[in-house]
Amino acid sequence: MGATNIKQFKLICLLNVIYKIIMKVLTMRLTLVAHKVIGANQSSFLPGRHILDGVVVLHETLHELRRQKEGIVLKLDFEKSWLVGVSDGGP
Repeated sequence: MGATNIKQFKLICLLNVIYKIIMKVLTMRLTLVAHKVIGANQSSFLPGRHILDGVVVLHETLHELRRQKEGIVLKLDFEKSWLVGVSDGGP
């Protein structure tokens, strides 16, 4: 505020450097244990897994159910059930 000399200005790109370094270190350390913590059925946000893997599995399942002319598909919305638990004072 009120800087009159060039030395009084700070580079905006350097203001959050410490946070970027901390996040990079945490990311590198969590990557080592991510495969142990995250289940095999989770299909994204890990190296070697793709976000569309779940869509491909669903498509193949629906195709097989249509071919057999029997079966049932149940879709659950876990986000809404989680939000209800939070608003009720649950976990």
